[in-house]
Amino acid sequence: MRHRRYSELLADRCDSVLSVDVSQRMIDIACEGHARPNISYQVRGLFDVTTERDSTFDAILAMFVLHMFPSHEAALRHLKTLLAPGGHLIFMDKVARPDGLSRRYLYYVAVRDSLYLAVRRRVLRPALRELRTRAHSSWIAHQFAYPGLPRTVLHAMYADLLPGATIVDHRHACAVHWQAPSDKTGTGTTTT
Repeated sequence: MRHRRYSELLADRCDSVLSVDVSQRMIDIACEGHARPNISYQVRGLFDVTTERDSTFDAILAMFVLHMFPSHEAALRHLKTLLAPGGHLIFMDKVARPDGLSRRYLYYVAVRDSLYLAVRRRVLRPALRELRTRAHSSWIAHQFAYPGLPRTVLHAMYADLLPGATIVDHRHACAVHWQAPSDKTGTGTTTT
């Protein structure tokens, strides 16, 4: 679902897109009726993507995945190695809710987001798929298993690992943009 949305957005602007997920089911959903010649969907983990196998990337977009790694730092360091000089790392990840998670809240968000798709965007089938996925017991268990880190911890880590990054806080997420140095020796800057 989200793979397809972001991959298609990138495919409209890039020559080629590599979209990876460790779940075959998520890749199947992303490919469903939306094959594009410049998108390659592959079942692989983040650390299976390497410069030796895949070369470097002008842009990397990682949406809500870093919280699932035992070490955010290791995942970010790896992503940095995949960037071409001057490349852009853009990611958004969940932040631990100060009041904790509840099943009731997760169901509320699933219904709210699905209604938005159905009513505002007028796409009923994706809305129903979104609701089925996000109200499923496996998805709920996943949310409790990976609650995210506190915002202050994430900000300190991003400042240390991605000097000069632009960090934008959202309600329960943190978005980051960092541009790799052009010559791989500088600290990196952001562009607007």
